[in-house]
Amino acid sequence: EPRQVHIEKKDTLGISITPGNCGGIYVCNVKEGSVAQKAGLRYGDQLLEYNGVNLRCATYEQAAKILKESGNSVTILAQFNP
Repeated sequence: EPRQVHIEKKDTLGISITPGNCGGIYVCNVKEGSVAQKAGLRYGDQLLEYNGVNLRCATYEQAAKILKESGNSVTILAQFNP
């Protein structure tokens, strides 16, 4: 079940991402105490959208650029999909 997560961040989200075997971008690590953890993101979540940008077919390079260039207000559509 997809869920929307809104995060206000000052620095980094505190997540690491990895490309999936069949496409898509997945959370492979969540830093303890990070804003991402407090917002409910977890290992195995697929990032479907990031600030309205569809990441379902994004490459790792595209997704990393989008995450890096985002502002402090972030809305993520995620789905647990280990």
